[in-house]
Amino acid sequence: MHTEAFFTNIRAVLLREIGLARESVHVAVAWFTDRQLFAALLERQRAGVPVALCLTRDEKDINLQPGGLPFAELQAAGGRLTVVEGRLMHHKFCVIDGRDVLTGSYNWTNRAADSNEENLVLTTGDAELARHFLREFARLTGQPDPAPDAALPRVLKRLGLIQSLLALHEVFQPDAAGRLAALVIAGIGVSNGVASYLGQKRGSIATLKVL
Repeated sequence: MHTEAFFTNIRAVLLREIGLARESVHVAVAWFTDRQLFAALLERQRAGVPVALCLTRDEKDINLQPGGLPFAELQAAGGRLTVVEGRLMHHKFCVIDGRDVLTGSYNWTNRAADSNEENLVLTTGDAELARHFLREFARLTGQPDPAPDAALPRVLKRLGLIQSLLALHEVFQPDAAGRLAALVIAGIGVSNGVASYLGQKRGSIATLKVL
């Protein structure tokens, strides 16, 4: 994990990070008029990297005014656009590949690039931080939460330990694996989705033979 703050050449940082995206790009930004940044998003979408964009619609209608950015092109390429109306969606954040987060004062506008005093903080390799922003993105857009359950990796690790115990002759009773999996579920208070996943795994674990 690495965090760095930028106060100049912010557009270049955004262009670089968008260009590195290989899995997904989620952007929530109040105002968006920068054609270079839009072109970078469109290129990623056309390259097969899903892009989801959330904008605000204010009384000036800056984002959707005639002659503005061609958001329809992004949608035609398969990208997703959500426009928040009735309240000011004032966020400025971008999540790359579910693990890198860019956020700060910087709106994706020409004025921000050319004349404003702005800041941007880039945190890479922090999936937990990214999950928080992805959940907020899901709330804003009304879309399913794209952030994976944080408990799942811990559960899978514990299941691996259970398998190791079986292999080391530590468990001999026929139903022991099933009971141990149940303890894993109860012990860490995981979500229903993870509990269901573990329930599916119990059968395969219970059939492991002691070597």
